[in-house]
Amino acid sequence: MELKSAYYAPFRRVTLLGVKAVLTLTVITPLVAEASLRLLALGIPLEKPSSLQEFHPYQLLEGKISDGLTRFYRYEPNTEGKTYGHSFHVNRRGVRGRDFLERDQVGAEPFRIMVLGDSVTTGIGVAVEDRYANILERRLQERYPSRKLEVIDLGVDGFETVQELKMLRQMCSAVGPNLVVVGVFINDTNVTYDYDRPYKMPIPERLEPYFSHLLTVRLMEEPYDWLYRKMHNIPNWAEVLKRSLLRKSRDWKTFEESVQDISNFVMAHTQKPPLAIYLYDTTLARKEWGYDQVHNTFLNYGFIWSEVISDGYIPVSRFEGHPNERSHRAYADALFKTIVARHLISDLPSQIVSK
Repeated sequence: MELKSAYYAPFRRVTLLGVKAVLTLTVITPLVAEASLRLLALGIPLEKPSSLQEFHPYQLLEGKISDGLTRFYRYEPNTEGKTYGHSFHVNRRGVRGRDFLERDQVGAEPFRIMVLGDSVTTGIGVAVEDRYANILERRLQERYPSRKLEVIDLGVDGFETVQELKMLRQMCSAVGPNLVVVGVFINDTNVTYDYDRPYKMPIPERLEPYFSHLLTVRLMEEPYDWLYRKMHNIPNWAEVLKRSLLRKSRDWKTFEESVQDISNFVMAHTQKPPLAIYLYDTTLARKEWGYDQVHNTFLNYGFIWSEVISDGYIPVSRFEGHPNERSHRAYADALFKTIVARHLISDLPSQIVSK
């Protein structure tokens, strides 16, 4: 019996080591990693806290959300939401901000500036008073004290130029703008949304409620999505965006047509050229995102161009890529200087013209 025990002892030790290794890899190591990440996150948040999550429901009006050509939507009218802890009040028109009166005379006071755009323009991540449109309104009112001025922000996150054209056509009559501003971001040329769908790790459905609470798993989702796309040759956000800059692509043709249509519509209704504000760092855009191509397109179709002169960096939220309050102040400053320099607002009220 003693000989047999001595014979099997090495196998028992190997088996015991194997059990310990399996336990370490499957239980102990993940627990240590999770505990370490949570301790680190107390001092340096590794993800957006739940208190800063977005909440503002949408109302689909046309097409499909996933189809950049046909889709059109707004925020659910008369609702209250949150963006990074800031109030997100949606008025009866389905856009963020205060309500405004519909008017039947163009040129009547107040002088109205309509601002079209995407998530940057609607102010994701900042308080409503810190949006560049609201800052611009306050600065212009100080500059032209004899005029009544309103800057009406019609930005909706997820919009590109094709949706901004639809918003212009739908809201122009109600707003009766004297001047139209279009917020331009680097992804405005892209109407393809396949890249937006993240590829999640294949976790069994029964276990998903448990794993979804793990910080380790949540932090692994982004590298898993990158790896999955590489293995299956699925383009990522940057690759899809660069493809949209190809002049023969459907995306670019749609973008260029929308820019032209916006310009024609605005000129016909206001007799003033529209103004475009570039909402991205021009230094980086020149290197990677077709800045000159986009810039020249707007100029070719009669837009007045405005941009932030930066040193290669536009300040954004620490948790993701939306510009912060400092950037919004820079956008407002650029627009203010352009409007004043180009004499787009006179010191005297315009002549009233019936619709």
